[in-house]
Amino acid sequence: MMKEREDFLWVEKYRPSKISDCVLPSDLQETFSEFVEKGSVPNLILCGGPGSGKTTAAKALCEEVGLDYLMVNGSDEGRNIDTVRTTLTQFCSSVSMTGQRKAIIMDEADYMNPDSVQPALRGFIERFGNNVSFLFTANYRSRIIDPIHSRCAVFDFVIPKFKHL
Repeated sequence: MMKEREDFLWVEKYRPSKISDCVLPSDLQETFSEFVEKGSVPNLILCGGPGSGKTTAAKALCEEVGLDYLMVNGSDEGRNIDTVRTTLTQFCSSVSMTGQRKAIIMDEADYMNPDSVQPALRGFIERFGNNVSFLFTANYRSRIIDPIHSRCAVFDFVIPKFKHL
């Protein structure tokens, strides 16, 4: 049932599910391909403007490595600390269906409250880091608090400017 709902939107139906199918700068493509080869996704912050491929890359990494993952929208449900605590505690405390690590994609994490939600996420990274990878996407890198930055590898998604001939 869930897959049918995802395919309802054209953009979801045709979203790349492999890193090799994502349109990314070569340095990001190489680094993310290495994660796939190793079968391991570290904690990441993916920064860049809207439409630069951050969410697509995060989902593709999880799908290609075979991780069970939870998608949380920071600009919607990620603003309420109680929702985040409840949802993340339930997901992080359970065992993956495959027995592998799990992942949480915090989409639009830069819109989460920096005084309550983001500090709580730091605690989740520390508490569940052995079982869960945390992938944050953000349009504005500066809106993510330093304690989260220090626990993640940060990648900038920059769309190159094309020169007119």
